Amino acid sequence: MVEISEERLKELEALENKFGKTDQTKLEEVDTSTIGGRIKYYRIKQGLNQSQVSNRLGMSQSYITNLEHNKKGKNLDTAIKICQTLEVSFKDIYPEEYEAIKKTDSAANETSQ
Repeated sequence: MVEISEERLKELEALENKFGKTDQTKLEEVDTSTIGGRIKYYRIKQGLNQSQVSNRLGMSQSYITNLEHNKKGKNLDTAIKICQTLEVSFKDIYPEEYEAIKKTDSAANETSQ
């Protein structure tokens, strides 16, 4: 383990406060227990900011902010676009919804046979 003096540690903390955290640090701090948290996680993992995602989706940046804070996001078409933009599967961001769709689809297949 590398020993760091108290003075050097304060310098490093000052740099982090001034210039922000690395993407890896940001990823480790994201709460992925919510849909919004998972959207934020994959956005950061892709190296995208909210503005870039909003431009790719053709939506406002405030909408992306609301998605990440779980204040929006119940539209299936939007959910699919988000997954495509972030290059992840639907199941990665919406696992509960994926399971519900899968169960509904299975039930529909059983009744049609």
